[in-house]
Amino acid sequence: MDQGEDANALDLDVRVALADRLSCDKNLRAEAWAAWRDDRFAHGSNVNEAEYWLDVEFVQPCPEDWPTED
Repeated sequence: MDQGEDANALDLDVRVALADRLSCDKNLRAEAWAAWRDDRFAHGSNVNEAEYWLDVEFVQPCPEDWPTED
């Protein structure tokens, strides 16, 4: 993942599909984060900022968790 940077970014459709998948599968999100965290750490990135970006800016709430009108 690229934290929204332009370098080698995924196209929008792929990004949306990935964000949706990670938001609805907590185990997959944890596995993806573990791999990406190690990559971010190895490249000297701020791991806390990367995790915040993943959880708050990239991954959106799962549609199943959206509030419904009663």
